[in-house]
Amino acid sequence: METIQLKDETKTKLTQIAHDIEKETGQPVNIDEVISFLIEEHLEKKKNWDQFELFLKPLKNISKEQLLNELKKGRKEDEKIISSN
Repeated sequence: METIQLKDETKTKLTQIAHDIEKETGQPVNIDEVISFLIEEHLEKKKNWDQFELFLKPLKNISKEQLLNELKKGRKEDEKIISSN
């Protein structure tokens, strides 16, 4: 195992994440496990984004940002309809 240097602010944030994970799981976690958790979260988000980009690939003349905005707009409209029922 190697030693790494962290800024105090980073260590505080990692400790808070560890506390949150411990509350959710009821199991103690160390900083190494927190870092591993964050790496997995990052890789999962990247995978999801890559899949989203693959979904967008066939579309022409519309940017990813425009499509994402349209999806969000549609979601808000759906939520209004659902909440009014």
